[in-house]
Amino acid sequence: FLYPGETAVITDLPLGHFMYVQETLSEEDADNYHVSFREPNGTITQGTVLAATSDKLNEAYAVEVLCTNESMLRADTALQITKTVKRTDRVDGMPTEEDRQQSFNFRVTLKEPAVFQGEQIRAELRAENGTVTPLTLTFEQQGKDYVTQLQLRHGETVVITGLPSGVHVVVQETDHDGYAVSMNENPGDTVTVHLRPNSGKPYEVQCVNMTGLKIPETGGIGTWPWYLGGTILMCAAGWVLYDRKRKHRA
Repeated sequence: FLYPGETAVITDLPLGHFMYVQETLSEEDADNYHVSFREPNGTITQGTVLAATSDKLNEAYAVEVLCTNESMLRADTALQITKTVKRTDRVDGMPTEEDRQQSFNFRVTLKEPAVFQGEQIRAELRAENGTVTPLTLTFEQQGKDYVTQLQLRHGETVVITGLPSGVHVVVQETDHDGYAVSMNENPGDTVTVHLRPNSGKPYEVQCVNMTGLKIPETGGIGTWPWYLGGTILMCAAGWVLYDRKRKHRA
């Protein structure tokens, strides 16, 4: 086991043999650190394993291996969340003006980040018409996690930059009464994204809300008139079918 800056010297090794030097990393550390070895001839080898040989006989000979870990914990990793509303009761599927004005609430949670003390993160809000508005999101600590809240309308995209690489991020739409929600084409209002280092581009979350006839779930007259009306229609259809069969038999 070595700490940064430490050196281990191993003596009395057999000459003329290969030696394999490997740095063993946990799954989390493998995502957080980029490993390289410098061989005795100066060659840089990428990865966690290096093979070296001591082939000079009859003289003192030391094989020097330099292992470098480059931290990726605060690489410039970005998360992009886009909101879209589609209607099933329109041929073109486009949202109404009411749908476009509807704001949807999101919760973004960083799950137990290794390096994060709760801070303000830069973001951009990109509107459907191309307007870009700078934002600052504050992540508050909740247990071992860090959470922020935001709102999006149809056609809007938020791009959150400067997030710690290697962390898992949970994106949840928390308020969607009357809408069926999918995240990255999977049904449900929640998706988990693993922000791996060196992605090269923002990680994308596509949140789509489908709606047609919106049945109120809270407030107003409630849902019971809708269910009562449906029950009456089903009973009427059953009576018509029974009456037709009865007349046919007669």
